Amino acid sequence: MDTAKKTASFAATAAVMSGFFVMGFVDLVGQITKHVQTDPALGFTPKMASFLSSAIFIWFFVCAVPTSMLMNRLGRKKTVLLSLFVTAAAFALPLISYTTYVLFAAMALLGIGNAIIQVALNPLVSNVVAQEKLTSSLTFGQFTKAVASFVGPFVVAFAAEKMGGFKMIFPLYAVATLVSAAWLMISSIPKEETKGSSTSVFQCLALLSDKRVFALFAGILAAVGFDVGINVYTSGLDTKAFGMPLTSVYFAARTVGAFLGAFLLAKLPIGLFFKASTALVLAALAGMLKFTDPTMLGVFTALAGFGGANIFSMIFGWAMQHKPSKANEVSGLLIMGVAGGGIAPPLMAFVNPVYILLGCMAYLLGLAILYRAAQSK
Repeated sequence: MDTAKKTASFAATAAVMSGFFVMGFVDLVGQITKHVQTDPALGFTPKMASFLSSAIFIWFFVCAVPTSMLMNRLGRKKTVLLSLFVTAAAFALPLISYTTYVLFAAMALLGIGNAIIQVALNPLVSNVVAQEKLTSSLTFGQFTKAVASFVGPFVVAFAAEKMGGFKMIFPLYAVATLVSAAWLMISSIPKEETKGSSTSVFQCLALLSDKRVFALFAGILAAVGFDVGINVYTSGLDTKAFGMPLTSVYFAARTVGAFLGAFLLAKLPIGLFFKASTALVLAALAGMLKFTDPTMLGVFTALAGFGGANIFSMIFGWAMQHKPSKANEVSGLLIMGVAGGGIAPPLMAFVNPVYILLGCMAYLLGLAILYRAAQSK
């Protein structure tokens, strides 16, 4: 590959990775849930606010599989661009009218845009990187997403204190999304071979009859349920550790874990890494049940973020290896499982939140054990 092609490939890859940054904007739901309850312009009760995550994540269940079909028709790049424009519209909507119902509508649009981008962006990575680098590139994408999640609480705090109010985050994120869309639009990305309408929604759903695909789908439900659940849970705690809110501690640890994972997963057996990650998170959650000291809570929150950073990408990579000829369809099915992010927070309003998080992670430990057993055959 000559220098010009290397430069073009790097530019295209960077544009795709900017999409992962936008993908991380969905993690604002924890901060939004926290701030709307104290905004006098809105009428949110704590239980009503807990359903904001459902307004986002229900769309993963509705849109994911149809998006995989749409991607077969439009192509991956155009589908990602569509997701970015929908996301920008979500952040623009509260600028037109800032009310309770409009905010729910904006969260629904954010969910639709994020569902589309999560289905289309992971396969799009394979258009710009070599096959042998796909797993580490997907993990680096999760690192990029984690960076956006980490800076989110700081952006919200800056907007609330320096820009006249919490709602000023909406124009900031709208502009950032449009920048990513413009960058991707002008980037030259090789187009994959499209499949037209050869696969129907029902044929795609039929892949769930494969026991391993179904187990991985449930794994995504649990992984995202845990991630969004702990985001919402830590956002509701006023405790600060290491000079920052617990939510920031969690996302900082996730960022570090995802960055290291991009290198470690290229060298260590995935089964061992998967099992160790889930065991570490389970131990951290047990510590969060026992200790209330801010420093100890910060330590265990960091361990939970570090341990859980690569679980999503490992499940996704396993699924791609299992059904490589059905990459678009399997991607749609797995991203449908991201709807798990809308299940955990409402349950946490009625049950000790850590118990819900423990349940999610217990299933993932079982899935990790199943992975090691499958790979040893």
